[in-house]
Amino acid sequence: MQKIKYIAVVIALFSLAMCGVALIMMPTLVAADLIISMAVIMLVAVVLAREKIVRKPSKLIIFSIFLGLISIPLVTIVRVFGSFDVLSLVFHTQFGVEGTTLRGFELEIFASVFAVFAIILSGYVLGSISGLPRFFAIVSFAVLLTFNPALRFAWAYALHPEIESDLQFALREPEVKLEPEIRPDIIYIYLEGLERAYGRQDIFGDIYAPLNEYADKGVTFSNVRQIRGTGWSLAGIVATKCGLPLVPNGLRNRYGFQQQFEFLGDHLCLSTLTHRLNYQNAFVFGGVQAFGGMDHFLRTHSIFDVTDYAAMESQYPAAVFRDARSGPILDDALVFDAATRVYDRLIGSDQPILLTVETYGPHGKTSLLSGDCTASGQAETTSDVVAAIKCTLQSTQVFLDHVIATRGDRPTVVVLLSDHLNHDPALRSYFSIEERENTFIIFGVGYEPAFASAGMVVDRLASMVDVYPTVLAFAGLADPDVQAGLGRSLFGEAPTVIEEKGHQRLDRELFPNPGLSAAVWGATPE
Repeated sequence: MQKIKYIAVVIALFSLAMCGVALIMMPTLVAADLIISMAVIMLVAVVLAREKIVRKPSKLIIFSIFLGLISIPLVTIVRVFGSFDVLSLVFHTQFGVEGTTLRGFELEIFASVFAVFAIILSGYVLGSISGLPRFFAIVSFAVLLTFNPALRFAWAYALHPEIESDLQFALREPEVKLEPEIRPDIIYIYLEGLERAYGRQDIFGDIYAPLNEYADKGVTFSNVRQIRGTGWSLAGIVATKCGLPLVPNGLRNRYGFQQQFEFLGDHLCLSTLTHRLNYQNAFVFGGVQAFGGMDHFLRTHSIFDVTDYAAMESQYPAAVFRDARSGPILDDALVFDAATRVYDRLIGSDQPILLTVETYGPHGKTSLLSGDCTASGQAETTSDVVAAIKCTLQSTQVFLDHVIATRGDRPTVVVLLSDHLNHDPALRSYFSIEERENTFIIFGVGYEPAFASAGMVVDRLASMVDVYPTVLAFAGLADPDVQAGLGRSLFGEAPTVIEEKGHQRLDRELFPNPGLSAAVWGATPE
């Protein structure tokens, strides 16, 4: 009997420690380790119960259970995305996640529940064996409290002294050409999470090679970092189309996201400008418009020609749509096919085009393979990000080949960029956040500004907000030194905000920053 007690104590202590560490190192911890540990704990608990050693738990264990239930969704976020992005959490909580699904994240959810439950059970078992149920109930609560992602985030900010920020005064309305000499077609292609890290041949082979071919035709920006407020899809789009980080609107403002019809309506974003210049604005993606405020943004900034999940369901035969569907997401092959149809329709007009295509394939731990890349011919979720990248780039090449072949004499600017860094937590084992850059390549077909040349590489320290003014300059819609929002053209002389402040300092100034939030959202702080 005594031997069983000692074994149970050792196992429970080990599990308590390991699961606590798991809450910190979740992105790199294999869930199977937790499953094995939990199985042993359950076995010990059963043995103890049969021997009638287990005592009545302390009432304090209720606090651990309550905190554990709160922690599970936050822990799951860290396991899925590799980090806890409070801005993304706040934004999606207030703007909604309609159209999303938990499909593909079952293992992460299970492992999160598992880790939290193991900590609570370990405290319970240790308390029962030792005769100190209150003490070990407090220990399990302390472990959950210490490793709760939200509390750790809050604690980290509390330790940093408050710093002054002038970011709200750094916002600039872009000075644009209302009668530009040329109005080239502009095609934005957001390659979901396809950051420059995947260009490392020693780790990922030649999967990035197709992008290098386009880089040889135009300009590559090799040092575009991810700052706070630009780390999810819509945030990346807003940064690269408006020059603004999506800092939270927050409870400080007089109205909330739910009641807000206008989405950054005070700012001149790219599609607002092109609408004034008589462009045809169109947007194609395989998701649901209502997710995370996308519909608000598109409507506010004059993008009414939208081809999304619902539109494609009505445009394609049921069998084709079914094979391209994975939950509420359509694969990139169908998205690019739809984009081809849209492009072919738009070039029938003399008006210039702003066409945006957003992909999903290389999302992260749960990526999506298009049906033309699977043996079944059906779109499938996969944990193989590399395979998803190859598949998405294959569809990208087919689309761009079509554009180049059919554009006629239309001058065309193509912007290839990742919407944000990849969500795959495994990348953290290869690179620190400071070593990772977004993809940003821009090239012209039948068009090239005097200050750019094929194969040019710009290595200035920049962030995603600098993409917008840089595109304005390249497309001839503004001068090379144009500024927009917090963005600065990388063809100009003015230092970027991240060059001035440094990456860490800028991130600290971005949040929390009530003054900047008010300036971005056009609301007055209470």
